[in-house]
Amino acid sequence: MHVRELRKKTTVYENVELHADPIEWSNASIVVAYRTPDGEWSLEDGDGFEVVGYIHPCNEWGPMGFSELPVEFFNHQLRDYDPRSEESVRRFVADWGFPFLPQRNLTKENGSWRYQDAERISAAISATEEVRDLARVLGAMWGDEYDRRTRQGKYGDYTEDNSLIVDEEAFESYEEPIYGERIPTGAEADLFRSMADELTDSDAISFAEASLTLETLQIAVLNIMHCIHHGGLIHMKHLDAFNLGSSNSRKLHYGDWRSGAATSQQVHSMLTAAICNQMIDAFVDPAPWRDCACEGCDVTFKRKQSKAKTPASDSIYCCSTCEERQKKRNQRAAAKSRIQH
Repeated sequence: MHVRELRKKTTVYENVELHADPIEWSNASIVVAYRTPDGEWSLEDGDGFEVVGYIHPCNEWGPMGFSELPVEFFNHQLRDYDPRSEESVRRFVADWGFPFLPQRNLTKENGSWRYQDAERISAAISATEEVRDLARVLGAMWGDEYDRRTRQGKYGDYTEDNSLIVDEEAFESYEEPIYGERIPTGAEADLFRSMADELTDSDAISFAEASLTLETLQIAVLNIMHCIHHGGLIHMKHLDAFNLGSSNSRKLHYGDWRSGAATSQQVHSMLTAAICNQMIDAFVDPAPWRDCACEGCDVTFKRKQSKAKTPASDSIYCCSTCEERQKKRNQRAAAKSRIQH
């Protein structure tokens, strides 16, 4: 029935400000947070310094959406990073964002934790809270310094009729404050911590949590693929990794405003949910699982990863790279056969 016909029969609401958009998470340049041998925070490396975590500065935050996650990410990109290597984990968070633990969505007392390394999970989450606290302090300090410099005349002064009189000298000499150029401590840190709000908040994750999340998801994928290949039982903790980490693929928001609700899945960090959603959706997909026909590839997949908008379900190759690699092998083999005959 057309809207015009509906209006004749009932009240129709067309300009609703509520919308449902695909989930997104923060993805921006990262600042690495270190601990010195004396236990102090540092944003620069040094002798004996330990990497504690990573921060997305509040002045550089940007969203990454579900549509930007490659097809069957769990079968490809997720496998490319070594959770035991800090350098590799750093590249993952720089490339894709922060992967928070699926177990955050249940309390420690829940029965599903009994099969997990509860102490390691708790330590990883605690480490993240330490880095997030540092991010809150730095964000509030940056915001305060930014406001102070702006009030002093970033571009000029406004007249009573709201016209801007540009101060050319101020415009040319203005330098935006550098995020994290100084780390406050003690009472000063407490002051900035109390000043933190949504506008100055920064996303952060510990190396321990990012590493453990990658490890957890990688092991879960391996066990799921083993179950596909050989049948038999699979431990529920591997299924729980995806069941706990997943979420609805969309979030409600009002107009251009995102929710400020502090959920257990973090406000903007839904990367883990996006990965878990992909795995669950793969089992809804009616296409059959198959092994990649490229020699040496051990991927079992349903949809080919390529640049196509609609991923193919009839391919014998898991990705375009494997298809090209095997094509060249076949061409070389055919050429060699012709020479021999």
